[in-house]
Amino acid sequence: MSGTTTGESAMLFQSWPQDGVVELYGVVLLRLLLLYFGFCLTVDVACQWVGHYDKIQPRKQRSWSLFASECFWSIVCIVIGAVFVTVCIRAGQRGVSKLYWDVAEYGYIFWVLQFVGTWLGNDAWQYWTHRFLHEPFIYQYAHKVHHKFFAPSAFATMSFHPIEAVVQFLPSLATLLFPVHIPSLLFSSACFFTISVVEHCGHTITWLERFSSFFCLSSPFHHDRHHQILRANYA
Repeated sequence: MSGTTTGESAMLFQSWPQDGVVELYGVVLLRLLLLYFGFCLTVDVACQWVGHYDKIQPRKQRSWSLFASECFWSIVCIVIGAVFVTVCIRAGQRGVSKLYWDVAEYGYIFWVLQFVGTWLGNDAWQYWTHRFLHEPFIYQYAHKVHHKFFAPSAFATMSFHPIEAVVQFLPSLATLLFPVHIPSLLFSSACFFTISVVEHCGHTITWLERFSSFFCLSSPFHHDRHHQILRANYA
């Protein structure tokens, strides 16, 4: 029997609404919106009012129209993303998901492999799809929406055209095909989300820049440059 129908996995999936897919989608959408805007607001306030970090592009002041546009396209993206998350949860409720909770179910070696695979797979997906979205024939229809925010803020993190929103959430369907450890997936997703939001914060965080440079990771300054020059810093 699948690990999604026993133990902690079953309890996790059954904690979500089960009466109808529309109700489930509504709950997923609401939670994603609260999580996204709550965290973006926290990062934005922390950068401007708590840490007093220097703005990367001080001459580019945020306008209310651009801020509203950031929020609008983020909502569009989350509305689409909630469909994918709903499918994954519904699959778990029906016992057809490959998500599992108990490490012993597949062993510790597989646990390490799926964890590393999640990080490498996500990194490769984000990098190559990002480069593809910069090809002229698709850029003008999709990715251009994200780059209208020349000096992005945290709220621009998921400001995507619907086509790009699908590209961003498509990897979630891998949980229908490959065994993935739930706590590891939640941890990894939280890390990916945090990195993305911080990358778009628009402020130079000195200690983070040093850390990112040492480990060859993207940083707010690194990604902000991508929004300025377009044809570099895809990672």
